[in-house]
Amino acid sequence: MVDAFLHERSIDKPYKEQLDLFNEEIALAELEIHETRINEMDLEEALNFATSALSNAAEFWIQCSPEQKQ
Repeated sequence: MVDAFLHERSIDKPYKEQLDLFNEEIALAELEIHETRINEMDLEEALNFATSALSNAAEFWIQCSPEQKQ
């Protein structure tokens, strides 16, 4: 069987398929990392806003529109 692979020069095919699978897994992992970083930034932004609002509650209330105060 190995001789057939060598003769047809197709021995690289299984390795290429495996490499393609690994590259796909890497791409998916990188996408997950990117999404996690976006979620992390959103959370940090929300925490910064909440900290600012609570630290300056009176000023925050004054700056709010009537709809926001409701």
